[in-house]
Amino acid sequence: MCSGGWQAGDDVLDDVAALVAGRNRTDAALARRVRAVELSQAPERDGQRSMTSWLRGHCRLSSAAAARLVTVGRALEHLPVLAEAHEA
Repeated sequence: MCSGGWQAGDDVLDDVAALVAGRNRTDAALARRVRAVELSQAPERDGQRSMTSWLRGHCRLSSAAAARLVTVGRALEHLPVLAEAHEA
């Protein structure tokens, strides 16, 4: 059961769908930014071996989460249709 005063119904489902769509847009923007930073070699200039290691050290992401974010950024760069769908 959900807390927070929400009542079951279409409004709550619409809110969930809107929040997921917003999160997808944010995730896509983050992945694109991570890719841009990776291409700039900023993590290496900051003393890290890779973007993944920078994300682990500075953002405290797990190894799996950091690798996934880098992988998604690379994929979005090469698959514009996927990038558009990820933003929807």
